[in-house]
Amino acid sequence: MNKNNKAFSLLELSIVILVIGILVLGVTKGSRLMTEAKLKSAQALTSSSPVNAMTGVVLWLDATDASTIATGTISTSTYGDPNDGSFVAKWKDHNPQLVNSSKQELAAVTSDNNRPTYIQNGINGLPTLSFDGATDFLKSSNSAIAGGKTGYTMVAVWQANSLSVGMIFAQVTPTEPCNGIAGSAAGMYTKTDGTIASWGCGGNADFYSTSKYSAKNPNIAIAQVNKSLLTNKMSLYLNSTTPVSGIPTTVVDLISAPIFVGAESGTGNFFNGYISELIVFDRSLTSAEIVDVQGYLSRKYSIKIK
Repeated sequence: MNKNNKAFSLLELSIVILVIGILVLGVTKGSRLMTEAKLKSAQALTSSSPVNAMTGVVLWLDATDASTIATGTISTSTYGDPNDGSFVAKWKDHNPQLVNSSKQELAAVTSDNNRPTYIQNGINGLPTLSFDGATDFLKSSNSAIAGGKTGYTMVAVWQANSLSVGMIFAQVTPTEPCNGIAGSAAGMYTKTDGTIASWGCGGNADFYSTSKYSAKNPNIAIAQVNKSLLTNKMSLYLNSTTPVSGIPTTVVDLISAPIFVGAESGTGNFFNGYISELIVFDRSLTSAEIVDVQGYLSRKYSIKIK
């Protein structure tokens, strides 16, 4: 009797273990299916977004497009199918308006230590690139915006891990950093003044930063320059359809220069956080176009626009 009870208990235990295994497998598979469905939805939003029909797109980096991301070492990297936690050696322009030979390719050109990390579950559970705030950055020697342009617009989806100084995107030379000193560069950055964290755009001599951000919170940021205006030549939007106040009335000319993502010229001001999408136009967008771009990114990344 005791033996039968013991055997029956072992049988029950085996059945329980089998059931738990099936449940775990089902949950894991279900979670994977949900992740894939969310990614497909995001990619569909990108394919149907108004950006595809807008003129003047000179750079479009999108971490949800796996075909534009090359992982591995600088010398042996391959595009497509990146794994979670893998190092990104190259990030190629997503712009469907350009043929492959004309697309920008940003790379960790200095050292494998400069490679950011591919994170599968980033902002809104979507893929992103993570920059460590110490060494990570990507660079292209080609300009995104032609020198002398009187108007341009930079759009980025990002999330800072900490309140610190860091360049999200910059078109700049080592001798003309985007930090308010004389020069002709442009960029999007985070900074701190004591305990106050700000985000802004440098048009160099008109260094500007008043729009506040918080660590660990995702953002849709737009920085726009329009030199043809008499006033309010620089407009900054942070999760809002209304630009922040205090805009400079003069903006210096932009020069042709290399572009960087995640650092300033690759020598300092490294960004600590996620960069999921970056869109650069070589013209000023209209108010309606800004709302359209924000609407697309808001739906894709579930970031509320005020």
